[in-house]
Amino acid sequence: MLSKRQLRRVATWAVDSPNLLARQVNRAYHTRGFNRAFNHDGVSVVDEDWDTLIVLDACRYDLFEDRYDLPGTLSARESRAAHTSEFILGNFHERDLTDTVYVTASPILERGYQHKYDPSFHAVVNVWQEDGWDDEYNTVLPETMVEYALEAVERYPNKRLVVHFMQPH
Repeated sequence: MLSKRQLRRVATWAVDSPNLLARQVNRAYHTRGFNRAFNHDGVSVVDEDWDTLIVLDACRYDLFEDRYDLPGTLSARESRAAHTSEFILGNFHERDLTDTVYVTASPILERGYQHKYDPSFHAVVNVWQEDGWDDEYNTVLPETMVEYALEAVERYPNKRLVVHFMQPH
């Protein structure tokens, strides 16, 4: 059940930004009315078998499915999150990830690291914080993420790699 304060926020979002309202409704659904920090029913990506995990933040599966032409089998999975902070909390928080390098275009781990998240990655490459930020587009471009991911593969050949794209936002 939402509090009066939460209901007022939702009403404000509905007027100011229908897209933001839709995102918050999605978050409320998956967190059982904001009563859980993340969707516990979703897949724990860390527990899956992979060498390189590519996160396409905010990419809808149905749209990706219509356009992808990569080799291999595509399958849908339920995420633990409707937002990047929930994704980090639900998948990485208090986990031993010393076998994993996190290459990210998102500032959320860095900005919330001291207060909310406690993963133990082997290394974190904050592309947005280095020279990867594009002032013209106000984001880290996908091709820049690919460059950093390829560098990470060379630098950490025996580690799992999470590459967190902020495009397509």
